[in-house]
Amino acid sequence: PVSIHAVVELVEPKKLPRSEGKAQRIIDMRKI
Repeated sequence: PVSIHAVVELVEPKKLPRSEGKAQRIIDMRKI
């Protein structure tokens, strides 16, 4: 989970703003 979380953190900010990135990151954690 840590590795995936790190990857998501690096990928999300580039695709979406920080606000949306946070939401996506939380959703990703819930999925996993």
